[in-house]
Amino acid sequence: MLAPLVDRADRTVSVRAFTDPDVFAREQQSVFTHSWLCLGHRSQFKTAGDFIQTRAGTRPMLLCLGDDGAYHAFVNVCSHRGARVCQLESGHTERFVCPYHNWAYNTRGELVGVPRQAPPDFDKSRWGLRRAARVATYGDLIFATFSEQAPPLHDYLGDFRGYLDLLVRSSAAGTELSGGTHRSRVHCNWKLPAEQFGADNWHFQAVHGSLARLGRRNEDPHGDDSFHAYTPQGHMLISVAPRTEFASPYSFYLDELLARGEISAAQRRLLRCTLVMTVFPNLSFVYFPGMCSMRVWHPSAAGETELWSWALHNRDAPAGLKASNRSQVTQLFSPTGMLEQDDLEVWAQLGHNLAAMPPSFRLCYAFGAGDAGRPHAGATAALQSDLPAFEFYQRWAAVLEQEVPA
Repeated sequence: MLAPLVDRADRTVSVRAFTDPDVFAREQQSVFTHSWLCLGHRSQFKTAGDFIQTRAGTRPMLLCLGDDGAYHAFVNVCSHRGARVCQLESGHTERFVCPYHNWAYNTRGELVGVPRQAPPDFDKSRWGLRRAARVATYGDLIFATFSEQAPPLHDYLGDFRGYLDLLVRSSAAGTELSGGTHRSRVHCNWKLPAEQFGADNWHFQAVHGSLARLGRRNEDPHGDDSFHAYTPQGHMLISVAPRTEFASPYSFYLDELLARGEISAAQRRLLRCTLVMTVFPNLSFVYFPGMCSMRVWHPSAAGETELWSWALHNRDAPAGLKASNRSQVTQLFSPTGMLEQDDLEVWAQLGHNLAAMPPSFRLCYAFGAGDAGRPHAGATAALQSDLPAFEFYQRWAAVLEQEVPA
């Protein structure tokens, strides 16, 4: 009999969590059904009828702004024979017409027309596109879940809201994504990069050592503002304080936000840090002062993931800061970015190596047990702790088995 996927007593995770197609299929019916998933951002929509293609796990999705002012999320799969009803990545429309047999749907996913004479008892209301159970927003982020039992989004985010607010609610003007989406094929299971972007400060010196040797690191790893934070919902944060905060156009902008009362002194203090976080299951952010990349890890198969990422900044930030943000994201965290290329290479090696291991192989998450916390919200730990990552996998295993409502 195989050992559990996540062994709480031994603090290990089975290789099958990252390689087993059956486990991957279970994830789609549990983790990516019962969780709240980030599908888009308000800045991608201007007027009613605007839409984007997106994904919820492996499900192809359409996210639309309806004429009722609400966002509607439904699968991009025709109820007649399963074709995609929309081929465009984004656009504006009053209805989606399936290119296979011309079934037509409105921007709420409701079936509004069929080209053939329908039988007298044909009920169009039965054959709309499959809709998400609920859609909700936090800041400008648009989330959806397929679960009627999932808690409200506000509760799902829990204590992690305070950390997420640093990046998405630091200005009353809101945030916006820069135009266009960076896309990369990641040759490993989606959980490995999701874990790294919320709980792995260890890897930087080894994997990104060349950047460190260029003198780009300015860190105080032992300060009170250098810590991990994590929550029972599986959300994770890395905060790394600077040794010195240098005056810059961005630091002046933060001072302006503080003077306007849009951020507190405590928030201003954390916004001088490097912040890397994952909102369970697959939404991540990486923030250096003056640069922020938002990224979603879309699972494709047990050993394949698509990374979609964007530059994120406050809507009212000065034009020069927005341009600098876009440039830094491209230089560091795009498919050709200095840091992204390092990560993509390592993740591909991990994916290949784990696929070659027997089902009995297990990964160690033993570091940091009993570690003293830090004076910040949620459960906290030192930067070299495995506690946040292991909490992520415990949450994943619980939702996989539906032991707790997600």
